[in-house]
Amino acid sequence: MLSVGLVVATGLYNAGRQVDSVDTLLGSAYGRVLLIKSALLLVVGATGLVNSARLHGRVPSRWGGRAGAATSPPRRLVAVEAAAGIVLLLVVGLLAETPRRARPTTRAPRRRRH
Repeated sequence: MLSVGLVVATGLYNAGRQVDSVDTLLGSAYGRVLLIKSALLLVVGATGLVNSARLHGRVPSRWGGRAGAATSPPRRLVAVEAAAGIVLLLVVGLLAETPRRARPTTRAPRRRRH
């Protein structure tokens, strides 16, 4: 759990350095792709946590589990986790290719020839 916490903390720090404000996060292509990546990461993490809990017998009884009874995760849930992971990798590639900030459109002044 410590490693997951460190990855989340460093990811939030890096996102804060790349995106200046909430307006930039919502109004730029980079910010929107970053939000999509974050949502997919939550899906992959949550499904992985549920799959792991079922596999190791740590599913609470209120969720249909029995104390200490390990069961294999449903195939559909494993497929959702795998598909979300693949889409996450594609979105990370898109994020790497998306410009972080708008490029300035002004040109440097020309030198005058004498």
